[in-house]
Amino acid sequence: MKYLYSTTLRPLLAVFLCACAGTAGAQTGSTVARLQELIDATPAGGWVDVGIGTFQSAWPTVSDQDWVPGTGSPGAIIRAWSSTAWDSRRGQLILWGGGHANYAGNEVYLWNAQSGTWSLGSQASRIDAEGFVVDSAAPQASHTYDNNIYLPVNDRFLTFGGGAWPQGGVYVVKDPNGAATRSGPWIWDPALADPNKVGGTSGSGINQSLVGGNMWLNRQGQWTGTEVEGDKWGAYIYGSTAYRTEGGKDVVYMSVAPWQSGFPGLYRYTVGNLATAGSLDRWEKIGQTTNSEIGGSAGDLDLANNLFARPSQRVAANGTRVTELAVWDLDGASPQSLATDHAITLTLAGSGAALSYQEGMALAYDAGSGVFYLFTGTGDGVVYRTHATFEANGALATTWVLEALGSTTPFWPTLNSLRGVYGKVQYIAELDAFMMLGEYDASVGDARVMLFKPMEVAAVPEPQTWLLMLGGVAGLAAWRWRTARA
Repeated sequence: MKYLYSTTLRPLLAVFLCACAGTAGAQTGSTVARLQELIDATPAGGWVDVGIGTFQSAWPTVSDQDWVPGTGSPGAIIRAWSSTAWDSRRGQLILWGGGHANYAGNEVYLWNAQSGTWSLGSQASRIDAEGFVVDSAAPQASHTYDNNIYLPVNDRFLTFGGGAWPQGGVYVVKDPNGAATRSGPWIWDPALADPNKVGGTSGSGINQSLVGGNMWLNRQGQWTGTEVEGDKWGAYIYGSTAYRTEGGKDVVYMSVAPWQSGFPGLYRYTVGNLATAGSLDRWEKIGQTTNSEIGGSAGDLDLANNLFARPSQRVAANGTRVTELAVWDLDGASPQSLATDHAITLTLAGSGAALSYQEGMALAYDAGSGVFYLFTGTGDGVVYRTHATFEANGALATTWVLEALGSTTPFWPTLNSLRGVYGKVQYIAELDAFMMLGEYDASVGDARVMLFKPMEVAAVPEPQTWLLMLGGVAGLAAWRWRTARA
């Protein structure tokens, strides 16, 4: 049966998570030492601002940036339905986005945990009059929702996009004959990051004198199985992804609705060995839903109970949008089980039960305690907490408790996320804390990078759970950490 474990074991579990992530050359403590000191000094349930300098200080020069009149500034990368990814090897936050009618620059930004400052990972590509990247060797800028992921096994950044410049759909490039063709997912190599190089090939930058870093890889067609459903222009809009390592491979779970119907399928994307020529990725549809209206929200994996959960909504009799949860049980989930693997809609009770559904709200898993935290980005200092609940017979309970928790520090994210949190919140296993990128504030040219320290959860593990942990966690394989009850 599935179970929750106690936060008494938080430090051990955080270390175990890092060890099990399957990373080659996983991050050492030195890359987050500064953040560790700050989070240690922060009370549980509180926030701390960890940024130094400004986001604007990393922007390209004016001559490189102001190349398409009316497309705005790089601040739109944060405002326009964006997400981040945490590079655990280097201790850095990767930001990439923009897109649609908001911003056309496809440069990559990096925030370094030790220095607390922003830098450019690559310069922007030049686009033609139709909106295509001139060399087809890098993706168009795009809204990313919750579709950016770091792949620790391959040591790459992966983006599915979802609202590309300028039409607002999936990535498109020109083939050798000049015809538009679908592209992506796109993968970027952080080991090749260079603020003085364009992400694609030499001469393809806005500044045409820039050398090409050849940092991007187009994975379109480099996979087997059935890709995400949807028309050419909207397959990944409002997508939500979560990561874990399975069998030594990078695996991404994606919940996304075809044609933005509000009733998403659940997909498993297994990334091949990128160091091996011809190694293919694999798409599998493993779940669906018929009763959960899910718009724009970010979900996550419950690693202990093998569940994928995502905020959904119900319209009450008075017209208000009430927050619920859509949950898929991944036990046995496969393309062959689609007839039965439907999302279960859960109602919420407790102090946060009246929470109104908001676009872009993010549900993120706290692996240190086995609970979910929900971030709304409304600027009121309140976060919410819930956890998996089961009936006596082992079935998933249809009601979970949602607690509303006020900040224990005077500081919290006070600037509303104009387009929602989406994937701008990351659980950092090395710190056992959440990192959140706040809204861009043009008045100061910055977006705050903040840490949230989870609160302790009063829970007592089963005796056999203690034995498993103290015995080296030998029985907890494939991120599942489960135990049997009579």
